[in-house]
Amino acid sequence: MQRIKYILSIGLVILLSACSALAPPRQIAPVTGQVIDEATAQPVEGATVVMRWQGTGTKAFVDQHTECYHVETATSDSEGRFSSKPWQEESRYRNLGLKERMVTVYKVGYRHVRSEGEAHYLERDTGSVEERLEYLLRTAVDCDESGDDRKKFLPLYRDIYDEANTIAVDEEDRKVVEILLFGLESIDVGNVQALDRLIKRRKERK
Repeated sequence: MQRIKYILSIGLVILLSACSALAPPRQIAPVTGQVIDEATAQPVEGATVVMRWQGTGTKAFVDQHTECYHVETATSDSEGRFSSKPWQEESRYRNLGLKERMVTVYKVGYRHVRSEGEAHYLERDTGSVEERLEYLLRTAVDCDESGDDRKKFLPLYRDIYDEANTIAVDEEDRKVVEILLFGLESIDVGNVQALDRLIKRRKERK
């Protein structure tokens, strides 16, 4: 009896998945917001904003995984405001659980300290070079499984790499820069070619 219930439950999941796959894409409205300086309450222009949509799915009816299925990038204007492009959510993502939108905001010399609704607050980073590099590593978010959307991380990675390359002082700092460059190239040309470039650079330094 228990086995029959199990088979029926699997059949129901397959049926629901098939019905969902036939459903038309759902239109997702643009995401708007404003980037603000925490200390002065003034808008911050030129901040890079990355929005990524993710949810929890199940593989083989057992293994749960987090899937990042869409990415959008925007830049704040003179009033600190930004807006993403509208997009269509494919029906195969509707069955994901714990769906959420993650927002990363980056600006040279600032830290993203908090978000309240559409307002995203930054503060000037007054820490050491080592502390700043650690922050840049944490801010360099990525989604390997996001397909062509992965390229949308390039503006963020280029800005972060450029800042890290500018402030690096010693050999330990350069190691962080190398990690960020590998991440940048992985998105730009793919993991295999990025690894080849990393190996070549290390051989040239010997």
